Amino acid sequence: MEARFEVQYVFAISGRGGALAGRILEGAVRPGMCTQPLEFAGASAVLEVSAVEFADNVRTGESCVALLFTERPTARELGAAVRPGDVITLTPPIGS
Repeated sequence: MEARFEVQYVFAISGRGGALAGRILEGAVRPGMCTQPLEFAGASAVLEVSAVEFADNVRTGESCVALLFTERPTARELGAAVRPGDVITLTPPIGS
């Protein structure tokens, strides 16, 4: 089953790469799911979710879901491919 995720912001976690924070609009996001193709410096890439974590924004006091990726893109790379307000589609791994 597909899931839809609204990006609220992009940030970095030391030693784990860039992460997307936001909210799940539809479905459930699990490790192993793949993003829709995203544009990275003119090349299209699909990212695999390595972790789904609960996160708190200490500045705003809001809670959200954070997605981390097996490929460990930098926050800068993710921020160029996905902007706050974007909705991305995640699909189960092929063969599941």
